[in-house]
Amino acid sequence: VHYSRANPPVDESREVALLAHFDSGPVPLRWETAERVTIDVRELERIPANGIPFAPLPSPAVDARNYRAWEKDLAQYLYTAESLPLFRSKEFKAVSKPGETERDFRLYLQQLAREQRDREVSKLREKHGTTLARLEERIFAAQQKLSKEQADVQRATTNMAVNIGSSVLGAIFGRSYRSAGASAVRGYGQRQKEEHDVSLAGDKLEELEAQRASLLEELETQANEISARTDLATGDLEDLAIKPKKSDIQVTLLALVWQPGAS
Repeated sequence: VHYSRANPPVDESREVALLAHFDSGPVPLRWETAERVTIDVRELERIPANGIPFAPLPSPAVDARNYRAWEKDLAQYLYTAESLPLFRSKEFKAVSKPGETERDFRLYLQQLAREQRDREVSKLREKHGTTLARLEERIFAAQQKLSKEQADVQRATTNMAVNIGSSVLGAIFGRSYRSAGASAVRGYGQRQKEEHDVSLAGDKLEELEAQRASLLEELETQANEISARTDLATGDLEDLAIKPKKSDIQVTLLALVWQPGAS
């Protein structure tokens, strides 16, 4: 039996051997009840072995014309019953190979799903990679600025503490220390400015970090959606039954055989 089809592409040949027993009813031979067997016709003996009894021929087997009818019936039976089973995935536009089990085909689809997921995730990274890189650069610059502003606050605080100490000494020891009081006032104002700058730098850093967290969360959500979609794509399979053409069915041998049995 030969199977040929353009879509899905199929070009497969199979040998089928059936063993049908004669029936005493009105229809002596039924291919639909025949037993599927594996027989190499070259191993069949053409000459009976000596000393082995054989069952008598059923009366229908004596008429040679019946064999032509049985051969036509066999070809018709193979046309209607001997389809080639395949599996198809619409999502991946893939069809199983002849003889491939459902399990093996699903393993193949899982590999396709992983490859598709990797491609889509890679595109996702390319799409948002530049934005994320620029955001990381801005966060690094904001961290540097915050560190600088914090250092300026520390320096202003130290200077103000020195000036305050000098003003106290001026109150005790006289004029040479009095100018330190004005410096202490100016130092206090400078420290307030630096603390304000620290607050602004901290707020800017928090804003940038929040933007980064939001972008990463969005990327993770989209990646999970891609994974879920590709995993679901391996679920539903369509059963295909490729029927042979009548012209592609050839009965190479129709023979009368005796099957060994108990005496």
